[in-house]
Parts: sequence; C-alpha cells; structure tokens
Amino acid sequence: MPEISICPKFEGCPIYNEKITLYSQQTLEIYKHNYCMAGEENYTKCKRYIFVQETGKPAPLFVLPNSELSVQEILQKMEQDNAQS
Repeated sequence: MPEISICPKFEGCPIYNEKITLYSQQTLEIYKHNYCMAGEENYTKCKRYIFVQETGKPAPLFVLPNSELSVQEILQKMEQDNAQS
C-alpha cells in the first residue's frame, strides 16, 4: 500500500497545528484529514497551500482549506483589513 504524503507546509500551518481557535477541534480534525494528511492530490487543493505557493506569503487566518475566495480576492481582503487597522 503506497504511503500517503502529508502537506509539506504542515509545520507552519495553523490548521494542522490547531492554532486557530475560532473552530472546534472536530472541524480542525476534518480539515486535517481531508487536506493536510490526505496526500498530494488533496493538499494541493487546499486554498491555504495554493495561496502560499502563488504568493510566497503566509496565508491569513481567515483562509480555510476549502475557501472559495480566489488568491486575488484574498489579497484584496488583506489590503482592506490592513487599511482598516
């Protein structure tokens, strides 16, 4: 049986390391099971992974693995959030 790979970004990921407290433990476990630890075919679909790969920046905390926002929309939201701060 082939070994399933873990996302190479797991060490710094707040989802994998349960650093996001807005969501239940169960929700985080589902994300980890469906994305982080589900092999390359699945972790490469994670919006956090995609964001990091395309921008070289850490994904903001509001981005979840199944986010429907595009990378451009995430960047725009980040700019808006920074302008309001």
